[in-house]
Amino acid sequence: MFFGYLLQTDHLDLSRASGPQVHVVRIVQGLRRRGHRVRLVQLAGRGIRWTDDLQTWESMPYPRRWRPTLRLIERPVRLAQTMVPGIPYANLFDSMRFADMARLLLGDADVLYERHTFMCCGGAILSTMLSAPLLLEVNGHHFDELAIQGQHLSQQQRVIARAITRWVVSAADAVLFSGYGWMRRYRETRLLSHSRAHVVWPGADLDLLGHRVDPARFRRQWNLGDASIIAFAGGFYPWQGLEKALVAYERATRDRPEVRFVLAGDGPLRGEVEAQVHALGCGSRVVLVGLLCQADVASLLAAADIGLLTIENHAEFVGMKLFDYMRSGLPSIVTAPGRAHDLIRDGETGLVVEPGDVDGIASAMTRLLDDDGLRRELGRQSREEVVAKHTWGHRTAQIEKIAEKCMGESRG
Repeated sequence: MFFGYLLQTDHLDLSRASGPQVHVVRIVQGLRRRGHRVRLVQLAGRGIRWTDDLQTWESMPYPRRWRPTLRLIERPVRLAQTMVPGIPYANLFDSMRFADMARLLLGDADVLYERHTFMCCGGAILSTMLSAPLLLEVNGHHFDELAIQGQHLSQQQRVIARAITRWVVSAADAVLFSGYGWMRRYRETRLLSHSRAHVVWPGADLDLLGHRVDPARFRRQWNLGDASIIAFAGGFYPWQGLEKALVAYERATRDRPEVRFVLAGDGPLRGEVEAQVHALGCGSRVVLVGLLCQADVASLLAAADIGLLTIENHAEFVGMKLFDYMRSGLPSIVTAPGRAHDLIRDGETGLVVEPGDVDGIASAMTRLLDDDGLRRELGRQSREEVVAKHTWGHRTAQIEKIAEKCMGESRG
């Protein structure tokens, strides 16, 4: 099959390691390994760029004389938006322009695969143009995330944004959610009303278990010696529950000065985390290593004893980092409402506590630190499960199967 992979955003740098970057690259590489042709088309300022191999890129600017009739409509609309506060924005012209350009490169694509971007509908437009099935990947609930970050849409803008999201979701031949929480939340907020929805989790990257993983070097680099390590790898965002995780760590390790809490990542709460570490008096035991490349993250997790993912006030409780923990054979401490986690089985592949339960998190830390046998057994089962069911190879095979079904239905 020929997959056209669409990214209607220029905010995702595919040359720099990040969660979204890894997700895109692993899916593209996985589909190519399965014998499919994949062309990735990405928005690039006032034009697009594309690649067939993730190495060599070519660019194409938008034409100056784009659809003259639509330009006559677009100019006064944009002028009004700049002059009159409160006029809502629909991103329609930009989406149409993106679709027109992508059409030149993907005219013979069998399937379109789009990573959903807020307020963008280029994939839905292009799917209609080409009569090609559209697989829409959804990695979050944008309205919830904007609210958490304190960004509030006007009533008019919210109505338009919801209308666009509902249309894009309904236009897709299949919607691929990166977690059951996202799918449930879309249904709760009436953004998803059809049954063409699937959960396609992120995967574990087994390629990182080779010679580049060096836990001993990581320990030397960060002066960790023989310390026991509780690890967190991810963004410093409100929903990660880092404030309560730090309090739980301080309680669980007051009499364990040899235990280190190593946090890899960055984000808007970095300053608050540093201030809290100082206030708790844990400055010598909490190590903030910043953003790391994939190999260094793998080295950290290979050196660690416990993985931590204490999400709260969020719809989704399974993140990409959890598959990294499992790949590395780490027992994970995770949170989930009612202690019913979609991936981790409590007492078998990790320990599950209620979101925001500081005492529960501290107790789980203590339990794993006290019991080497339990820690090893949970880590072993976690590793076996991810290898058997949750590699990127499993994910791309799942995408391939969904694409084949959509193609069959469109032809029928």
